[in-house]
Amino acid sequence: MAKTLITFLGTGKQELRAKRQYREAKYKFDNNETYETPFIAAALSKYHQVDRIIMIGTTGSIWEVVYEYFSNTHNINIDETKYAEIGDYCEKANHKTALEIPHKEDIEAVMGAGSHIVLVKYGVNESEVKENTNIITHIDSYIEQGDELIVDITHAFRSLPLFIMNLLIYLKNVSKRDINISHIYYGMLDISKEMEYAPVVDLKSILEVNDWITGAYAFEQFGNAYKISELMEEEDNGVATNLKRFSDLLNLNHLAGIESEVHNLEAMAKKEYSPLPNMIILPIADKFAEKFSKAKRHSLFQLRLARWQYEHYNFSSAYITLQEALITYVCEQNKRDPLEKQMREEVKKSLIGRGKDKFVSEIATAYKSINKIRNSLAHSIKTEKRYTEMISILKEQLAIVENIIKIGRAV
Repeated sequence: MAKTLITFLGTGKQELRAKRQYREAKYKFDNNETYETPFIAAALSKYHQVDRIIMIGTTGSIWEVVYEYFSNTHNINIDETKYAEIGDYCEKANHKTALEIPHKEDIEAVMGAGSHIVLVKYGVNESEVKENTNIITHIDSYIEQGDELIVDITHAFRSLPLFIMNLLIYLKNVSKRDINISHIYYGMLDISKEMEYAPVVDLKSILEVNDWITGAYAFEQFGNAYKISELMEEEDNGVATNLKRFSDLLNLNHLAGIESEVHNLEAMAKKEYSPLPNMIILPIADKFAEKFSKAKRHSLFQLRLARWQYEHYNFSSAYITLQEALITYVCEQNKRDPLEKQMREEVKKSLIGRGKDKFVSEIATAYKSINKIRNSLAHSIKTEKRYTEMISILKEQLAIVENIIKIGRAV
């Protein structure tokens, strides 16, 4: 476990490039600590006492300044020949230069144990952008389990921090490593003349926005509101609890429970929240409520749910729900309580031709077709049907059952 700084190294101001220098800047943090250094990575490494640095730059970045600064910081004698060779090479480099610089390992060594230099293209065309994507994605291999990441997006071409943000989103949401992204810094050099220092601003809230976006996608596409529920705990614990319960019931395919929870979604859609939840919860909850709350019959609700499950690729649940919708419909047509277990069992037997009332209508035909595949899925029964055929049959049966229930065919 280590404090790891991921940072960018620019090429410096145009007027200083010929001199191979960076302009000294005074960087100021929220606690009023200030550091006057040639690049922000120097300030951040001191401020956070980092263990290692991953520095991203082009071959034209002023790498000899990095070599000089960290050699002095760590009381290491500078090899003047190496310093000159690095500077001469980088000064002549351009966007066509191969991704290598002289004495790269020596620069990494003075930066600190475990530090790495990551060389990238300028990104002047699509090919270079794709190459940079692959290079920056590989940074993942330099990060270890439990690392605390401190990220700086101040310098370099504006396109490069976008790649890092995507890497952070991957590390946060996909990577198996237990990584803590503690800060995302931006040094505001553009207002340093006005303020006489460059404020160092923490933009970590960007990741919070991404959390909401990720949660919104999971909620809308799969009915999985767990992430949104977690984010809502501090603002409205009641809403957080309702969202989690809705997802639990949906994942259990508890039809009666899901139907009752739609009323809570309707109530959620009418509340006011802070800006981010307002933008995300309201439209999605409203969409769910709109889709299901107007179903005046249990069978119609179940039919709509089966259609939603099919459209969101939950085919197994769609088969179960569609089967139950037909049983519910027959109960309703016979003026019987569709929630009464014994009645449902009688209807089920009748639909497959084993009960006292044998239905030979299209309802029974549809039920038998659905039931056969549903049983093979639920009980791991070997079937001659390919999975693609099962999905195709589900689509066909949805259309048939929709016609039966919506029109109100007689039993």
